[in-house]
Amino acid sequence: MWLTAVIALLFSVLAARLFWLQSRPAIGTEEGAALVRQSVAQRRSDVVLDEGRGLIVDARGRPLSGFRTHALLLRPANAEEDDVREAARLLGEREERLRGILAGLSAPVLWMRPGEREPAALAPDQAAALEASDIPWLDVVPYRRRYSDPPVAAHLIGFVMRRDRIGAAGLERTFEPFLKSRGSTKLSFYRTAGGEPLGGLDERIAGDGNPHYPLVLAATLDLDIQRLAERSFAGSGIGDGALVVLDVPSGDVLAMVSAPAFDPGNVEPKDGRWRNRALIAEVPGSVFKTVIAAAALDAGATRPGEPFVCTGKHERGRIRCHARRGHGPVTLEEAYAQSCNVVFAELALRLGRRQLEQAAARFGIGRAAGWRTDELRTPLAALRNFAQLDGEEAGHLFAPGDMPDDPAVLALTAIGQHSVRITPLQAAQWTAAVAAGGGRLPAPRAVSRVMWSNGRTMAAFPEQTMPDTFLSGRTARWLKSAMAMTATRGTASRLAGVPGGAGGKTGTAQTGRDGLVHQWFTGFYPQANPRYAVAVLARNRPENSANAAVETAERLFRSLSRPLEESGNRVL
Repeated sequence: MWLTAVIALLFSVLAARLFWLQSRPAIGTEEGAALVRQSVAQRRSDVVLDEGRGLIVDARGRPLSGFRTHALLLRPANAEEDDVREAARLLGEREERLRGILAGLSAPVLWMRPGEREPAALAPDQAAALEASDIPWLDVVPYRRRYSDPPVAAHLIGFVMRRDRIGAAGLERTFEPFLKSRGSTKLSFYRTAGGEPLGGLDERIAGDGNPHYPLVLAATLDLDIQRLAERSFAGSGIGDGALVVLDVPSGDVLAMVSAPAFDPGNVEPKDGRWRNRALIAEVPGSVFKTVIAAAALDAGATRPGEPFVCTGKHERGRIRCHARRGHGPVTLEEAYAQSCNVVFAELALRLGRRQLEQAAARFGIGRAAGWRTDELRTPLAALRNFAQLDGEEAGHLFAPGDMPDDPAVLALTAIGQHSVRITPLQAAQWTAAVAAGGGRLPAPRAVSRVMWSNGRTMAAFPEQTMPDTFLSGRTARWLKSAMAMTATRGTASRLAGVPGGAGGKTGTAQTGRDGLVHQWFTGFYPQANPRYAVAVLARNRPENSANAAVETAERLFRSLSRPLEESGNRVL
C-alpha cells in the first residue's frame, strides 16, 4: 500500500508538470514561446538550398560562383518499381543505387551523383521531365550550387572547406570576411512522431530575409576570355603550368589558368593541385632578357642598333649560347629576337651587380605584384595588410649565399637562370607596361568592388600601380619593337601569321631535372594597339620539344582575334 501510494504521488507530480509545460507557460510568456519552438524543432528536419555565402561574378555580372540551378529532392517512401525505373532513366542513374538511397532514407535529402559531395545540378530539360513525371517521392527544388560543372577559373576563385564552410584558398580565402554566410535558406519538413506530415506546417522554405546579403564580389575576369584561355591551354596539352591574361590599359586580370586542374567541390588539400601556379615563382629562362635589355638601355650600357658578334661562347662569363656555332654578327635587336645568350651575358657584365638589382626592383621583382593595401576600411571591418591574391610569391634576383659579383653568376642571371625566380603574373605585369608605352607597372586587380545584394557598392578597389617601379617610354618603345621582331622572325615566329600581329619573348629554363625544362612565353596582342598582355608557363617539358607556351599563345591570340573583329575593332 505504501509503495502504491508513492508511485501514485510520483505520477501526480509528473502529470502536474506536463500540464504546466503545455498550458500555463504558453500563455504569452517568453519561456512558453521557447518551449513551443523546441517542441516544433523536435519534429523538423532541414535541407539547405542556399548556404547564404557571398557570390562572385565576372566583370559583366555573370556568375563565377554561386549558381542558381535546380536539384532533386528525395523523400522516404516505399517506392514502386516502375517509379524507380523511370526516375533512374531521367537521372542517368543506376536503378540499384537509387533504390538503395531510397531504402536508407529517414529524412528528405538532395540527390548527388556518385563520388560527388554537392547536390547535382539538373539540366533544364531534365528538371522539366522530372516535374512532369508525377512521382510522389521526388520533387525539383531551387538550389544554389557553389561551383560550376566543370569549374571555371578554379585556382583563382579557390575553394571552401567542406566542414566549417570557410574559404581555404584563392578569392574564397582572401575575401572571406565579405563572403561568409550571414544566414542560409532551408527547406524545412515537419512530421509527427509517427512520421506523418504535421498539420498546418508540412513543408516550407525559410531564409533570413536580410535584403543586403549575400554580398557580391565583382571580379575583373571576363568569362569569355577565361574560357578561351582555358581551351587554348588545354589544347596545347599542358598538364603543369599557368597562363595569365591582363588588360593592358588597366592592368586588371582578365583570365588566369593553372594546371594541374582540381575540383573545388571535392578537394584533397594534401595533393596540392589547388595551388595557383600563376602566383608561384619559377626560374624564367630567357623571358628575363626583357629586364636585362631595359636595364642596359636605361643605364646607357648599350644603344639601339649596337653591333655584337656571337661566337657561341662568352669566355669571361663562362656561358654558351643555345646556337652552338654562334649567331655571328648581330645587332642588339637581332640578339633579343634570336635570344642570344652571349650578347646578354655581355650586357649583364657591363651593368654589374648594383645596376642589375636596381633594374629588378624597377620591374617589381622581390615584391608581390597583385593589388594590396596596408589597411582596407569597410562598413564591416578594417582589414590590415589586405592582399587580393592568395599565396602570391615575390620572386627574387639573387638568393642568400650567391656571389653576385662573380662574372659567371652575372652571366647566368642575365639569361634568367641561377637564382632568378619570377611568377607568371609578374611576367605579364611588365609585359603590360611595355605594351602600354612605359610608366609605372600596374598592380593587377582580381576584384574591382564588393557590392551589397541590391547592387550598391560597399567597398571599391581602385586601379593601382606599384610604387618605385618604372619603365621609360623610350625603352618601352624599343622593347615593343623588339618583341614584334621576335614574333615575326625570331624565336616566336610561330606567331607571324596571327591576325593583327603580336609581340613576345620566349624562354626555355633549365630546371635541374635531367631532360626537363620550363617553357615560357610572354607577349602582347594585337601588335599595333595592344589590348592584352599574356604570360604562359609550361613546366617540366621534354628538353627538345616544341615550345608549348608559344603554341598556347598562338591559339589564344587567334581566338581573341574573333571577338575583336565582332566588337568592331580592326585587327588586320
